[in-house]
Amino acid sequence: MRYALSILIIFTFLVANSQSKSTISDSRIGILKTQTNEILGYGFVAMNKNVVFTAAHNITFEQNMIFEDSKGNQHTMRVVATDNIGDIGVLMTNNDIHEDPFALNLNYTIGQETSLFGFGMDNSSNSQVKQGVELKGKSSKIEKKKEFKSIDIVVNNAPQRAGMPLLNAYNEVVGIVIDSKLEKKGIHNCKVSILDSDMWKKM
Repeated sequence: MRYALSILIIFTFLVANSQSKSTISDSRIGILKTQTNEILGYGFVAMNKNVVFTAAHNITFEQNMIFEDSKGNQHTMRVVATDNIGDIGVLMTNNDIHEDPFALNLNYTIGQETSLFGFGMDNSSNSQVKQGVELKGKSSKIEKKKEFKSIDIVVNNAPQRAGMPLLNAYNEVVGIVIDSKLEKKGIHNCKVSILDSDMWKKM
């Protein structure tokens, strides 16, 4: 009886522990957190092997920030630039994080490229999975206000924290998810800040 009870306790612990962790399907995407293990949001390796992009509001200056990849490797980050209008942040570390960083596409327009992909949560495995997304409304257009371009997309079971990339059909990053609001049946309407060449001028 005692042996069976011990097995049951171990099994319960393993199940609970596996459910508390989410596996990220693309190893270029990770969690941005503080040294005290407070999760700030998501980030992703792009442009260079040691550069991480995230939403600017994820960044804190009160503590050192750590980027943790899907294998549990941790990298201490420093802030390189922030665009508070577009809500885009750029971080860097001394060591390489990933050998194949995402490429950036700074020329995204809806008319030229309509196939978009984001990362949502697979209910069966609680993992981040790449999925096709659609613009909110067939007539959606890029709105440019105060030098800030954004679009709204619909994502099934999207992660609630900001910092995920939005990809085009060529697996290039065209934007960063800066906000996510849950609606009915697990559908999230996400606001995406579009990357463009003017971004660097604002940082």
